[in-house]
Amino acid sequence: MYEEVEVSRYDKRLWREINTILFRDWDPIGVNDEPQCEDEYESYVGGIYRLVVGDADCFKLAEHLARIETESIGLEKPDKEERCRRIAEQLLALRS
Repeated sequence: MYEEVEVSRYDKRLWREINTILFRDWDPIGVNDEPQCEDEYESYVGGIYRLVVGDADCFKLAEHLARIETESIGLEKPDKEERCRRIAEQLLALRS
C-alpha cells in the first residue's frame, strides 16, 4: 500500500488524504460511488505524494494528473485541464 517509501505517521496520514482526494474528487473513471473501488487510484499516490511533499507547483501537479488520465488511463475528457487544476489545488493545500 505504501510502496517502498519509508513513511512517518504524518506521511501515512498524507498518503491516505491524497488517496481520498483522488477517489472522491478526481475520479476520472467515475467509480467513487462504489466503496469497494476505494483503492482504484492508489497506484498513483506515490508519484503524487512526491510532488506534494516536494516543490511542485499547481501547474506541475495538474499536468501530472492530466498525464495520468491520458497516458495511463487512456481518457480524453474536455474539462481535463480545469478539473486537474482544481484537484492539484486541493492536493497542495494538504501541505499546510
